Amino acid sequence: MSKPMNREQFRDNLRRIHIESGLTQNEVSKRMGVGERMVQCWLKGRYVPAAEYVYLLSEVYDCDMAEFFRGCF
Repeated sequence: MSKPMNREQFRDNLRRIHIESGLTQNEVSKRMGVGERMVQCWLKGRYVPAAEYVYLLSEVYDCDMAEFFRGCF
């Protein structure tokens, strides 16, 4: 049986990438076409974004999608 994803690690990875980017939550939400509240929830770890949003996050932050999942499994 596969091990569940470590949501806290995903959140920590996303926060690190977000801080390193220098972008504001508002800038990220506008570039992705989602509400700022959604980005806040992802950064706080309330929700893990769906795959299509992880792809968009990788585009916005100009990083590989694997960076979000480092250490999550």
